[in-house]
Amino acid sequence: MADWTADYGTPQSQSPFEQPMPPMGGIGQPYETPGVTSASPFQPAAQSQEVRAQTGYGSYGYASQSTGADGQTTGGRIGWNEGQAGGSTDVPGVGTASWKATGGAEVDAGSYLDADGKQNYGVQAQGSVATVSGQVNGPNGQSVGGTVQGPNGYFGVNANDSDFQIGAEGNLASVSVNAGTQNKDSAVDESASIGLSAGVGAAARLHYGDADGDGHPEYGFGADIGPVSFDYKTEDPVRTAAKAVGGPLAGPAMDALGIGVGADGKQTNMTDDAAAAAKDLWSYVAD
Repeated sequence: MADWTADYGTPQSQSPFEQPMPPMGGIGQPYETPGVTSASPFQPAAQSQEVRAQTGYGSYGYASQSTGADGQTTGGRIGWNEGQAGGSTDVPGVGTASWKATGGAEVDAGSYLDADGKQNYGVQAQGSVATVSGQVNGPNGQSVGGTVQGPNGYFGVNANDSDFQIGAEGNLASVSVNAGTQNKDSAVDESASIGLSAGVGAAARLHYGDADGDGHPEYGFGADIGPVSFDYKTEDPVRTAAKAVGGPLAGPAMDALGIGVGADGKQTNMTDDAAAAAKDLWSYVAD
């Protein structure tokens, strides 16, 4: 079960059941997705060329070929998208509420760029007859939401610069809820999701991406085991471990004692603090 935390914003399509498509000269005309370049080993220079065949009802089939810097084929995607509907609205005193409904199926293989231009490695097949997600994002990065899926499935192993997942499962229906924070001005964001499903199979996930771009990756893990699924992410594993060991009063106690609190009164990243202390100790011992 995928962990959904994005704010989808307001669709710009004239039809409530169809998002805007890339410029096309007609059915079957290719368009190019710019490659993503980065020092990360998960982001080699590449580009993706995709061909789409669109129906008159917002759904479309597609096939995408990814190539490396030398022009050689590295992987690709093929799938079907049923189209989507969605929207967002400002809720006074709360924040922004958004929702999205979609469905489809996709098979990926090799080294390929996904629909968002992110470099991926692996082989996987996934699909959902219908998925409806909703999210409420507060002014300070607070977030709460949920996802409901009809018949859905996943099989494969895949990795990119933020997640690794492996599994095989099929479900008649799934539901999940999530809550947490995602704030560039905070170095101690946490988020979690939990869900239930009616089906068979299992899956495991590792998280290590930096969704809010503040330089502090959200480390975590997740799994689907029988009918239960969960995911947990934290920007500060040391603080999270201290609170887990100390119990529910550990967090307030650390704040009251000034542990992991900066001169400005904000919580500091205790994982960074521990790493810096270890580096200083090593330098002292080495000298």
